[in-house]
Amino acid sequence: MNAERLKHLKKHIHLLEIDIERGLILNKKQFLGNRGYYCIYLSGKLYKVHQIIAVAAGLDILDKTINHINCNKLDNRIENLEVVSLSENVSHAHKNGLHEHLIGNNHHKAKLTEKDVKQIRRLLNEGKMLKAEIARKYDVSFKLITKIQQNKIWKHV
Repeated sequence: MNAERLKHLKKHIHLLEIDIERGLILNKKQFLGNRGYYCIYLSGKLYKVHQIIAVAAGLDILDKTINHINCNKLDNRIENLEVVSLSENVSHAHKNGLHEHLIGNNHHKAKLTEKDVKQIRRLLNEGKMLKAEIARKYDVSFKLITKIQQNKIWKHV
């Protein structure tokens, strides 16, 4: 959590009745956020309940994230929470099969389709167009075309 949000949380946390052991906020209605975590609004800002529990328990979460040890996002008991770096949290998710590795068309940042990549490979193999021309045609970078040619990306196509 960044310093500004943490400062705001610490300033207003006294307004909450918190059961650290059970991981509950007793005097505020919790709701399920779009990423599957229990959330509340506290003085106009949205917080995940596990963040509040961690701060209430005295954990230092500045520039850190909170991991649910048992992988259950709804289990906010203090014994199930640990403060970790973002990379440690991602590693934990991978180890436990929680991080979906999206490739090709399924990746939210994909500029190309599998059909585009097949056409690009065909154009590269024919040698009739320069990589720069292909890049312009598909509105992508020269570097991307090179990576496709070297089979560093879009390997599954």
